[in-house]
Amino acid sequence: QRAHPNRFIAHNGEINTIRANVNKMLAREESMHSKFLDENSSKILPIINTSGSDSAMLDNALEFLVMNGRDMTRAVSMLLPEPWDHNDTLPARRRAYDEYQSMLMEPWDGPAAIAYTDGTIFGAALDRNGLRPARYYLTRDDRFLLSSEVGTIEIEPSNILTAGCLGPGEMVEIDTAADRVIWNDEIRNRYSKEKPYGDWIKEEKIE
Repeated sequence: QRAHPNRFIAHNGEINTIRANVNKMLAREESMHSKFLDENSSKILPIINTSGSDSAMLDNALEFLVMNGRDMTRAVSMLLPEPWDHNDTLPARRRAYDEYQSMLMEPWDGPAAIAYTDGTIFGAALDRNGLRPARYYLTRDDRFLLSSEVGTIEIEPSNILTAGCLGPGEMVEIDTAADRVIWNDEIRNRYSKEKPYGDWIKEEKIE
C-alpha cells in the first residue's frame, strides 16, 4: 500500500518536518477556497491522507496545488524551496520570489530527492539541505538519466554529453513536448520574472 510511485512523485529520503507540514495543511482547510474546486471542496477533504507515508503525504500536497491551477514545477518549488534567506549570491529578484513563496508554503524539509511527472513534464528536485544524491547523465542519443547512484544504467563514456548532480534546492525539468532540458537557474529565473514580487513584499509585508 505504500509502494512507489505515488500519483505524481517518486521520493528518495525522509520528510523530517512531516508532522508540522501536515498540521499546517489541515489548518488551512477551514479558510481555503478555490475557483477550481469550490463546489467540490467537501469531496477532496482532507487534503492529506495521514495514514499514508511521508512520500504519499508530500504527493497529496503537490497534487492539491496542481489541481488548483499551479504549474507543476512551480508547485514543487514551493514545497522544496532553494536555500535563499542567507544566500547573498542570489539575484534580488530571485530572493524576492523565494521570500514570497515562503509566505504561501512552509518548506517540506528532507533529506529528500524527488522525481515528478504529469506525463509531459518530467522533473527532479532536491531539498534545500542537499543530503540525498540526485545524479544525472544527459547523453548524445537524447536520453536523460537520473538516479541516486552512478552506474545504475551502463552508458558508454563517449555517449555522455554532460553529467552532474543536483545541488541543495536545485531542480531540473525535461519538457518532452518542447524536447529540451531546462536547468535550475532558468526555471527559477522564469518564475521570479512573472510578477513584481519585490514590490509586493515592500508594500505589503508587515514586520
